[in-house]
Amino acid sequence: MTVLVARRSAGRIELVADSRSVEDSTGAYIDGVQKIWAYERGAFGYSGSVAAFAAAADAYYEMLENLEPEKWGQRMRKIMLDLELKEAESFFDMLVWRDGRLWHLQHDGCVLPIDARPIYAIGSGADIAIGYLHALPSAPLEDAVKATYAYYAGCGGAPQHWRKQGC
Repeated sequence: MTVLVARRSAGRIELVADSRSVEDSTGAYIDGVQKIWAYERGAFGYSGSVAAFAAAADAYYEMLENLEPEKWGQRMRKIMLDLELKEAESFFDMLVWRDGRLWHLQHDGCVLPIDARPIYAIGSGADIAIGYLHALPSAPLEDAVKATYAYYAGCGGAPQHWRKQGC
């Protein structure tokens, strides 16, 4: 699996921890290089939607840093409307480390603490989704990275498209 850790600094998004690539259970090798390239240019998300994510990056980070998690979904939908983005091109499931815990923000705006939801089921979509951890400035990176790896390690199977459960 590959987990990228990003943090916004001085108005731009920077990769602050190396990605790690391993063979998934299907034997396919996951390469994080293209996603890192996108991150270093201030974008996040699936590679096919880099332009859309770049347009929304600052707005999303402001949301994550300044609003309580319970309000992320509502603000996310407003950002999408303001930028005239479709759900499929404007967002994706995010893991956010904030206030000492890991939060899961889904592309449809549902927000849940990781320990309050069942572990994801793994889909078998053709496009490989890479897990991102968005670490806010106050987050202790070592703790955040450990929590993220533990979360993904508990899922099993190939780190591809996730199926929503229980939201």
